[in-house]
Amino acid sequence: MYRSQALAIKYFSAAMTLFGVMTLFGLISAYYYLNPDFLFGILPFNIAKIIHINTLVIWLLMGFMGAIYWFLPEELGREISGIWTAEILFYVFCLAIAVVAGVFIFIQYGGSNEAALWFINQGRKYVEAPRWAARWFSPTT
Repeated sequence: MYRSQALAIKYFSAAMTLFGVMTLFGLISAYYYLNPDFLFGILPFNIAKIIHINTLVIWLLMGFMGAIYWFLPEELGREISGIWTAEILFYVFCLAIAVVAGVFIFIQYGGSNEAALWFINQGRKYVEAPRWAARWFSPTT
């Protein structure tokens, strides 16, 4: 077995894990249609839906990358050069997935989390709407 094929097994196992996460959050999102109060205050529907859709894209991407690392050395008849960069890329990719998932779950849903809101609002200044907007969009018209 080539070293890149061992890396391909890592990609396939990560892809199957993400497939399981996608399926779980897809079932949770589907159950929200039947019971809108499901996980009320814990996990909103829009976050579950975003995780479901994004993991769909990512597990397919990781599966394709694993397939390339599996079949390419067999086609070439030799090991791929620079495989150590591909191994580093795998761990960077997994770390990026974990960070993005954490942002979706903990930061985007940080409505009651003051520390998360403080971190997000750094560098932003309050901009008042123009005066014409109050007259144009007022509920009395």
